[in-house]
Amino acid sequence: MKKKNDDFRLNEKVTPKEAAKEKKASITDQDFQLVDTSEYSHDQKFETKPTTFLKDSIKRFSKNKSSVVATYILGILLLGSVAIPILDTSNVKDPSPYQIYLEPKLFDAGAGFWDGTRNYTDIAYYEDPINPAEFGPDPADFNLSAVSNLKITGQKFVNSYSKFAKGGYVKVGLKGDDINDDCYIENIGFTLDTSVANSVDIVFGEEEIEFTQLAPYRIDFIYDDEFGFEDTIPLIEDYSSDYSPRSFDLTAILTSAFPTKTIYDNAKISIIIDCTDKTADSCVLISSIVFTTDSADANYTAAVTMPNFTDANEMVGRPYKDGNKILKNYWNCNGDKYLYKAVITACSFTYDTYAAAYGVKEIVVDEITMKDYKNRDWCDYNFRTGPSSFKILNAKKCPIIEVLSQTQSGGPIVTYNLTCKVFFYRYKGMSSMPRYIFGTDRSGRDMLKYVFEGLRTSLLLGIITSAISFIFGLCWGAISGYFGGNVDLAMERFTDILSGLPWIVLMTLCIIHLGQNFAVFALALCLTGWIGTSATTRTQFYRFKGREYVLASRTLGASDMRLIFKHILPNAMGTIITGAVLMIPGVIFSEATISYLGLGLKGMSSLGVILSSNQGELLSHSYLLIFPSVIIALLEISFNLFGNGLRDAINPTLKGEDE
Repeated sequence: MKKKNDDFRLNEKVTPKEAAKEKKASITDQDFQLVDTSEYSHDQKFETKPTTFLKDSIKRFSKNKSSVVATYILGILLLGSVAIPILDTSNVKDPSPYQIYLEPKLFDAGAGFWDGTRNYTDIAYYEDPINPAEFGPDPADFNLSAVSNLKITGQKFVNSYSKFAKGGYVKVGLKGDDINDDCYIENIGFTLDTSVANSVDIVFGEEEIEFTQLAPYRIDFIYDDEFGFEDTIPLIEDYSSDYSPRSFDLTAILTSAFPTKTIYDNAKISIIIDCTDKTADSCVLISSIVFTTDSADANYTAAVTMPNFTDANEMVGRPYKDGNKILKNYWNCNGDKYLYKAVITACSFTYDTYAAAYGVKEIVVDEITMKDYKNRDWCDYNFRTGPSSFKILNAKKCPIIEVLSQTQSGGPIVTYNLTCKVFFYRYKGMSSMPRYIFGTDRSGRDMLKYVFEGLRTSLLLGIITSAISFIFGLCWGAISGYFGGNVDLAMERFTDILSGLPWIVLMTLCIIHLGQNFAVFALALCLTGWIGTSATTRTQFYRFKGREYVLASRTLGASDMRLIFKHILPNAMGTIITGAVLMIPGVIFSEATISYLGLGLKGMSSLGVILSSNQGELLSHSYLLIFPSVIIALLEISFNLFGNGLRDAINPTLKGEDE
């Protein structure tokens, strides 16, 4: 120890006093004893087991809970895209016309949510004039047996004909500049016999707020004289502004004018409107015109009463002809004939789409089908006895509830047709009422199978395109980033030119010239899809190729290929893998975007094609877009979280970084 100090002080000046002190220092055996003399020292085993890079990466990945959840979601979607189209027996390419627009159903009807029902509001309330018991929403659009919670919500006025409207006024007035002095409304001619009492009652509308001045009017009775020319008898000779109800005894008026004439052919009532004041809204409002007679001749009564109308909406909607036959109940007008302020009653209700499509229906069952049901011991029926002989033997399987009527046709061999009430789902061969979790579309396709078939196509397109783009971009970026210099400059200029072309233009050109099939879509997406991976790889190679371990390997004689794939690329994969994983949902979005331009895949279903074909259903049947959109959103979020977790697991030093 003293000698050591002397070695360090060779060039230093030592005072005599310090030298004396150092000469007194002595070395003993204690100075050379080992510190640990109480126990036997030896190497100890590691407390943890040795691991591999893969096991360590999986362990780090499993600690990222959001990435684990995303992995499960991706697994479920991937499994569903394979299993559901196989297990679901419905054929989306040949859908059923009976199940159009069935709402999504997971729970039984009445649950109030996801139960196959739909709530309608502000729907016109219809009452059949022939069968008053049939009331509710229009039977042509809705099956009344599937309607529940029906409520009248109010009334509204309409100014155009509707079979749901009632009352209102017939508004008769000018038609542009075509009318000079007046316009008229008159009924198609009929025959009037004054040997019996005949009268006509006309009810006008009161002046409305919208009309500051109603036009004056006069009323004529028109008929054909003995020479076939029209003649006129004024019922109101001068223009009048009296809009109170008017009643005319036609028999008394005509008998007074022509005591010996009893038959008036081609008789008409004409209401003429004075249109000289064109600054006003020149019109007359007519509520009803009713003819009455005391004739006992049913045919004559019908002929006289045909021109009647007590409902303005019904009168405006009357047809003029039935084929080539002119209908006598039509009212002609040389001006404009409008409906004004007819009333529509609105209602709200809950509609069970499954009960409407597959519930109780009246259909015609042929003889062969009925015999088949009898052979299965589902029911019993005697064609000779008729509907009264029908008996249900198996209530759980028999489709027929009741036989309403029986008809027969044919010559020597008689065939029977039965009009029956049936459970329609049983009649179509189903053991229970169908249940479509995602509903059905306008063609009756099961949206669950349709969406997952589209998901399978989209995933295949995304995975194949991403794999090709990833491999090519990885090689391109590795060469560019590793060699640098003129090689990098030339490759980057080519990449800049290609990336300057809009991908949607390249894809559109490919589709137009090569077709709208799977291979063309994959090719078009690969043309520019590799550029992002190439740029990321190039950046990572510039980042790592100057590190000490790379220089050491090069010094030891490692080849360029070994340096690229053994030393640089594994360290750069943490960032590159994130972009590669996110390419898959990017491809799916690209395909969806091009589908909205009408250039989607032909003959194949994909999420983009489904969204494109249903974009017009957003307000009426929003579930047709909600479910595919949710699948795309889950794909995007899950792939993002999965990619970030994979990056952090492969290279934890990049945790929380994008590059």
